[in-house]
Amino acid sequence: MNRILLEACRAISVTFPRGVDGRISSAVKEGEYLDKLASAIPNQIKFEISKARHWCDFTCEGVPFNLKLSDCKTADNAFNKTAVIYSITGQVPEIKNMNFNKFWGKIKETSWADLDGREYHYLVVNKTTGEAMIKSIFAVKSYVPNPCNIMQINWGREFEEQDYTPEDLTEKKKELLRCIQKSIRTSINSQQEFAQADI
Repeated sequence: MNRILLEACRAISVTFPRGVDGRISSAVKEGEYLDKLASAIPNQIKFEISKARHWCDFTCEGVPFNLKLSDCKTADNAFNKTAVIYSITGQVPEIKNMNFNKFWGKIKETSWADLDGREYHYLVVNKTTGEAMIKSIFAVKSYVPNPCNIMQINWGREFEEQDYTPEDLTEKKKELLRCIQKSIRTSINSQQEFAQADI
């Protein structure tokens, strides 16, 4: 499946405008890229573009993917609560919009599953070179905590670490959760003065 996706990506040409905020250009071009990807995938492969605001951008043979169009120069936002819950437990929560206490409740109250390659994946496309890469959420070498965006990934570094695989999947899941936890702790600590202000 990964080979077929990457071959389809090599056949796609999308031009990104210069002098425009990269986040905006990526958001605008994402739909165009997905449409071209769907057209390039062989008919025998089950490929489906998700509805707007779904927790994944598309599925391929039932595997959920997030498309990231990146300049690969800085860390990009990559956090999705449902994607993390699904990847760790194998379950998709009925309620997608939840606070972090409920998020943690879903994770700690459900047995951790080994989805064997069906966990959340990223299809990353370098906007400058057109090079594409596929990484499972657990094949990411380094998660970057961020109190505003919860978790980011530096895709430029990940392109350099394409062969990385975790030695211990359970420990990798904990590493991901610790990154999220660090971001939440930093966010809480940075807002104490305002939260406790007598207004």
